[in-house]
Amino acid sequence: MLINHKKRAQQLIAFDGMERRRGITPTDIDGFIDYKGKVFVYIEAKLEGAEFLKGQKLALENVVRSHYKAQHKACSIIFRHNTKPEEIIMAKDQYVEEYYFKFEGKFKWMIPQHQSPTLLQFLDFWEDYCEKEDYNI
Repeated sequence: MLINHKKRAQQLIAFDGMERRRGITPTDIDGFIDYKGKVFVYIEAKLEGAEFLKGQKLALENVVRSHYKAQHKACSIIFRHNTKPEEIIMAKDQYVEEYYFKFEGKFKWMIPQHQSPTLLQFLDFWEDYCEKEDYNI
């Protein structure tokens, strides 16, 4: 397992009292991959049935768009799980619900067409896609 400090990873972080201009508050990101500072992946995990807050989704959209402005590739991925609280969520095996990146000239959230790929399968697709676009990852 790649968790260095399991007890620390279980700690909650409260952002109470940190409301900023226009009522925004900090958000968390469950996973992040940086491929040589040129390609980026943001991963968000949600419990089945849990609401995906509009502000968090907007933050993921904005960060992806900002990477493209810097001539980098980026995507955001959302997966859902129904793992018991006492169990470890094995991210690689969870099914991707939605992903967001620039496709055919437009930024959009997309839902996997036929069978949802696992997170690991989606990352394989994403890496191949970026390499075909001449990004050496």
